[in-house]
Amino acid sequence: MTKAGFKPNEVRNIMQTTRKRYRRSGLEAILAPQAFLEPRILVIIAARTISSAVVRNRVRRRLKALFQALGFKQQKQDLIILVKDSAVAKLSYDDLKSFMSQVFREIAKQNPHDN
Repeated sequence: MTKAGFKPNEVRNIMQTTRKRYRRSGLEAILAPQAFLEPRILVIIAARTISSAVVRNRVRRRLKALFQALGFKQQKQDLIILVKDSAVAKLSYDDLKSFMSQVFREIAKQNPHDN
């Protein structure tokens, strides 16, 4: 079975219609109803935000690893994370973990019957 990725039209629709967003430290998390069997994550980092591809990829890998490690797969949501500030590249793993944990706690508060 192959992983289902986000399609451009789907991302555009989620960005325009979803109101549940979490912002902190140059990061924004957008939640959308789960569209496939497993929750998905998309990390969007513009090249003009963080110009080094190596650094962009490190941030992307860290956020995706936290998605797995913190158990987001148990949620019934897809997650889009926007990196909006170059300062995110300087955040430690623990700072990113704090942001992701906060997002997951907020989701759990909204959906107590899903846990």
